[in-house]
Amino acid sequence: MGSSQGAPTAFFQSGKTHGDTVSYRDYDLLGAGAREPDGITAIRVWHDDHIYGIEVFYDGVSAGARKANNTHPANMSDLVLAPGEHIVKISGRHGDIVDHLEFHTSLGKIHQYGSSKGGNHFEQHGAAGTTLKSLVTGWGGHLHNIGGVWGVPYVPYIPSTVAGKVHGDTIPFNDFTGALAGRHKVRLSELRVLHDGNLVYGIEAIYNADGAVVSGGVHHGPLNPSVVNQAVPLPEGTHIVKVYGKGGDVMDQLSIELNNGLTYIFGGHGGNPWSIDIPAGRYVKAFAGGLGGHVHNL
Repeated sequence: MGSSQGAPTAFFQSGKTHGDTVSYRDYDLLGAGAREPDGITAIRVWHDDHIYGIEVFYDGVSAGARKANNTHPANMSDLVLAPGEHIVKISGRHGDIVDHLEFHTSLGKIHQYGSSKGGNHFEQHGAAGTTLKSLVTGWGGHLHNIGGVWGVPYVPYIPSTVAGKVHGDTIPFNDFTGALAGRHKVRLSELRVLHDGNLVYGIEAIYNADGAVVSGGVHHGPLNPSVVNQAVPLPEGTHIVKVYGKGGDVMDQLSIELNNGLTYIFGGHGGNPWSIDIPAGRYVKAFAGGLGGHVHNL
């Protein structure tokens, strides 16, 4: 399954374009098939007094070395980003060409290239919460201009803890690796819970995935006439941030809390308390679990 980020939100460019400027837009290459790269993992820069080449690696894959037509020898430096580290600002100096270049990262690091003090100061960054997604550069004898495509950073999905038990008749399900396999832009848009006044019998999660409505499947055991199907809509911007309840061998109660403060409780009141560990700032993207006659675990 791919990333959850949306399309780029802004583009800024610094520097000038001349008659001999050759431009390269990494996104044209890496956006093939409407797939945005998940993230910049490294940047290689050739430099001394000015900038003579840049090669950006997206998900570890090079978009190609972009170099000046000047054969002047230059130093080569590699900026390797740590997992979860992103570029949050580009700054430097430019006149007719880019004299000095800086990449600022989300860990507070500043990587500098080009020793020239010429030109005027520039800086560019996206809106709050966005990071550099890809580069646009223009080259002649040196780097003439540089631009950044800015958007929401990719944050990898992580599995939560598991609450409940596994029995001999437990049948596992996993929407993430099942109905959502191969999907990129995924949002949980509705949760439906099958329950009565005592127990939880099943769930069905509805997702918006790559612009289509996708059901993760109706996961449930044998039902009785008292079972109801209760749906909780999750409009854009609404997320499940807490999942907890009560249970013993099976799930007696399931409770969810949304980021807007609303809480929904399904099932009965028996069993012992349980909860799923959802780190601060995270929320539920997809459901997995196991069931038999009732929900055994989530």
